[in-house]
Amino acid sequence: MKKAVVQVQVYMPPEETEEAYVPTDFDKVRVLNLPENVEEEFLEMYFESKQFEGAKVVSVDFNEEAGTAVITFDNQQGKLFESSK
Repeated sequence: MKKAVVQVQVYMPPEETEEAYVPTDFDKVRVLNLPENVEEEFLEMYFESKQFEGAKVVSVDFNEEAGTAVITFDNQQGKLFESSK
């Protein structure tokens, strides 16, 4: 099986929305280029792994059609991806 190369970046809401979001909260990341067979449960388990210091995932907003997801943490675990902007 070929490995997928996904991209993870600090979440910034689309400009056309009026979502009140302060990016310095670092509580969300956007995951891009997800393979078709990835499930929400896998993303939650992956981001809660020891690799990410035991982050607690609050929600996964998964867009299967676009191959993207927005992961929301209960703390500032998104700061781990700050340099990926």
